[in-house]
Amino acid sequence: MAAPSKSAPHRSGAVVVVDLFCGLGGFSYGAEAAGHRVALAIDCDADALAYHRVNHPRAKHVQMALGKAAEASLHALISEVVEQGHRIHVHGSPPCTAFSTAGNGRGVNHHASDGMHHVRWFIEFVQELSPDSWSFENVCNPAIAAYLTSRGVRHANFNLSHYGVPQTRRRCLAGTGRLIDAMLHDRSLHPPRPTTPLDVLAPPPNAAYIRSSCGRRTRAWHRPLNVPTWCVLAGAKHMFTTADFRSIRELSCRDLSALQTFPPTHQLPSHMSTKRVRTRLLGNAVPPAISERLLRPLGVHD
Repeated sequence: MAAPSKSAPHRSGAVVVVDLFCGLGGFSYGAEAAGHRVALAIDCDADALAYHRVNHPRAKHVQMALGKAAEASLHALISEVVEQGHRIHVHGSPPCTAFSTAGNGRGVNHHASDGMHHVRWFIEFVQELSPDSWSFENVCNPAIAAYLTSRGVRHANFNLSHYGVPQTRRRCLAGTGRLIDAMLHDRSLHPPRPTTPLDVLAPPPNAAYIRSSCGRRTRAWHRPLNVPTWCVLAGAKHMFTTADFRSIRELSCRDLSALQTFPPTHQLPSHMSTKRVRTRLLGNAVPPAISERLLRPLGVHD
């Protein structure tokens, strides 16, 4: 496949987006929904890039381990895809596995320092690059918050169910101050009511609840379909259940995609990977509804 050309953004005033640690493309989907053009997507995961390429064929895709050793190559790639004079937005969602709190029961992972090198590298890189705007997304973790504060980075923790995501997904967002401030204070970014699984899924006829994949067969681990459901995880095996808590079926990858706010046109060809891989990539994705809202203040016009 030939490398994409340096074509201008598809709308006047649109921003050229560089998506680092891009995964299968959640941030990219939201950026395009906000009217911007994704020019460069980089990840070390071949499976993630394969799905990103299917859904964003105009972007340049590079499989590369990001870090200090890759900076010269990264600068060259950015120069290759961004015409001088175009506004640029750089986003990064460094791997969050080392920060996961699943299973420890305390909300703090004492091995989180294992993942801080990705966070530190991205923040230092983007502050040195000084693009027109930038953003960062990761799990809510005290080590990340402390580091962002030490670097003078505007950041806050958000419950994404307040922004149109039909799950109680909590994430730290950081970046250009006006973007984070808008997320905190612009009421137009909030839907009139919470989005729920009933708004985005076609559950089985006798389904009454979704049971968390981390939970037991007790009422406490079940949520009705008319409220935001459990966070979609990289290893999610959430289950549709009946009113008396009997299992019906696991949520499919298409269900998880909808809960992550990907559009129905989002392609997840099953022949490209296993269900386990698709579930992992979906669980690690940035919900497009969030990146679309985050980038609204950048503005575009016809």
